Amino acid sequence: MIKKIDIIIPVYRGLQETRECIESACATKPEYADLIVINDCSPEPELTEWLEDNSARLGFSLHVNDCNLGFVATVNYGMSLHPENDVLLLNSDVEVANDWLERICDVAYTEKNIGSVTPFSNNATICSFPVFCENNGLAMGKSLQEIDKACSDANKVSDYVEIPTGVGFCMFIKRSCLNAVGLFDVETFGKGYGEENDWSQRASLLGWKNIHATNVFAYHKGGVSFANEQDSRQKTALELLLKKHPNYTADVMQFVSVDPAKRYRINVAIQLVKNSPKSILQVEHSLGGGVNRHVSDLVNKLQPDVVSVRLRQKNNVVTLLLTDSCSIKFDIGSDFSDLLYLLKYLNFSLIHFHHIHGLDEKFLNLSCSLCINYIISIHDYYLVNGNPALSDRDGKFFGDKDVSEVLERSSVNQLAGFKYNDKNGSERIKEFLSGAGALVFPSNDTKKRFGRFYQLSDTAIVAPHIEPYHYPPLSKEGIDICKVRILVIGAISLEKGAQILNDFANRYGDICEVHLLGSSCLPLAMTIIDHGPYGESELAAKVFDINPTAVWYTSQCAETYCYTLTPSMAMEIPIIAPRLGAFTERLNLYEKAIVIDDYSNIETVYQAAIEATEKNWVNDLTSSTTPMKESGFYENGYIAMVKSTVPNDLVLNDKALYSIMDKMNNYCDKKEKVYSLVLRFYRTGVGGKMLGLIPTRYLRACKRKLFG
Repeated sequence: MIKKIDIIIPVYRGLQETRECIESACATKPEYADLIVINDCSPEPELTEWLEDNSARLGFSLHVNDCNLGFVATVNYGMSLHPENDVLLLNSDVEVANDWLERICDVAYTEKNIGSVTPFSNNATICSFPVFCENNGLAMGKSLQEIDKACSDANKVSDYVEIPTGVGFCMFIKRSCLNAVGLFDVETFGKGYGEENDWSQRASLLGWKNIHATNVFAYHKGGVSFANEQDSRQKTALELLLKKHPNYTADVMQFVSVDPAKRYRINVAIQLVKNSPKSILQVEHSLGGGVNRHVSDLVNKLQPDVVSVRLRQKNNVVTLLLTDSCSIKFDIGSDFSDLLYLLKYLNFSLIHFHHIHGLDEKFLNLSCSLCINYIISIHDYYLVNGNPALSDRDGKFFGDKDVSEVLERSSVNQLAGFKYNDKNGSERIKEFLSGAGALVFPSNDTKKRFGRFYQLSDTAIVAPHIEPYHYPPLSKEGIDICKVRILVIGAISLEKGAQILNDFANRYGDICEVHLLGSSCLPLAMTIIDHGPYGESELAAKVFDINPTAVWYTSQCAETYCYTLTPSMAMEIPIIAPRLGAFTERLNLYEKAIVIDDYSNIETVYQAAIEATEKNWVNDLTSSTTPMKESGFYENGYIAMVKSTVPNDLVLNDKALYSIMDKMNNYCDKKEKVYSLVLRFYRTGVGGKMLGLIPTRYLRACKRKLFG
């Protein structure tokens, strides 16, 4: 029989978080649990007033410290109130749902020597979900109730793992263990941090187990009471902890390296998809770039109403990404039937093909296998002849030549041998395209060019990409424009103009500044000022620091969209671009653009840069119109294609799934060892010098080869 439980909530700051915590605990606690709230002399009068006003109404007992004792002493006081009861320590910034406590108790009493139990949470270090050892948001944008239910549906009471330490945000402690181990060490750890780790280590030394319950989830906002003191407190606590338990770091690192809860996190992610009324299988390539960015933006926009699973293939390995961190790998040869069964189990509403580069041909029949509709996005020209940019070995565009010549041409830049060049293959692509519920193009130019090679039906839709990032116009008033400063943004391949960028810098670099914010596939000319890669959140600030008089788009091919064009337009910077591809229509109404026909001529580019500078557009803050706004397709037409699924009665074969996961983990571990050896070699003096002679792009290619 389960003993009575005291749920102990120490309170110091944060009225809103504390209120949500207490109300959620009161609404979900079983009859055999009492809620004890201890006000540790809060400096916030409104918090104290709310506790006093709502204690009787909500049914919790309120205790008030005469002076601030700190977290550790307050918890010890709470655990000592009823010496016969088990305890559940709950931070005041945690919310709970459903029958959470019953499930924790069930886990705690599966074995006599279980001393503590910690559930999953978004922010619980070694018990975090979905990303292990990180502070997460709620997975897939789902609610606490939905994620906790998925944990309960996906994992059994017996699916727990032993951990080196309990995590104090929500930690059950069995009274018999507490009696044996003693209270928290207030003398060493003062007002907080490290006390539960020390207690857990002491319990382990006495033969008690600290357990992670994988069938329960609690939402932890994190660090409300001591938000301004966390770093210093945590650093000091770790130093004190290691003095008492020198083995602690090794124990934790060993647990992290093995990660025994991984399969249970994957179970929960699978269940979240399965439980969702609408879901999409997003099929993409493994090369990164604009395709993967578009899928990421689309996935985030759809959540939580529609969840997505991403499928990629590299060589013989298919990766199914349930979330950014929960993924399963399948061998296309030996595991395809298991992959197909899992896809059926997940019960998708729609398949969205974004790219088929590297994809096994059998996936083109996936719609029939799963009995659901599919659509296709055309991100480039790969489906024409396997050459995504329709470019020659020098990166020059040949896509406007006769159709027969384009179809026959190949290139050393072709990403992979195209499987569909013969007549049968061509017919297979036509069949694939004609069977789609919609063909989605990011620009009218892309649709028009693609239509030269395939007959398009009424299902062809033009929908600019979703762009969630916002770039406020930057005030340029008073900027010195005596010298031309040209900025190039992005990852510059041959097709995107790496060679012309170097030629321009070699010719004009002494009389104007040439800046690159991004990367190039070629070694940069000496006169180019290299600012390196950037993150979207820091792009605006970096552009402002450079203060360009114009941004130059060096592309030599017909781009289908061009993500980097958006921030330049939003920040109202003068733009130089080729009259080619999506640039023409996107810049049609942009007042600060010079669109040039002779875009491969560096003298023409230089004259355009002079013109943009002399017009002083950079200091003209009048608004410019950008025509390529979101079309509304993804909010309306796209969502309409995602039908609510009918629940199926398939049962997941956990044993087969775990076998696949273990096999692929071993496969990845071998590559990890190779990379580890390279790193060790690099850290030696000789190794560092030798690897320093290898161009960065080759080292990156080596890493991509190992890890995708």
